[in-house]
Amino acid sequence: MLDVGQAECFLLEKGDFVSLVDCGKASKGKKIVESIRKRGIDKIDYIFITHPHEDHMGGMLEIINNF
Repeated sequence: MLDVGQAECFLLEKGDFVSLVDCGKASKGKKIVESIRKRGIDKIDYIFITHPHEDHMGGMLEIINNF
């Protein structure tokens, strides 16, 4: 679970596959990217957004631009 304040963001790893569930607010996008990169991850295989609220999908642009 990545700390994105009020929202949620879960990073799941199984073997070589990486999934991300939700990605917090837009203001947390860079922090999420940094947290994922610190774990040595350079690609995300699957991204799941639970519902279209800003605090669950706002950071998506940073994720897409970086992974």
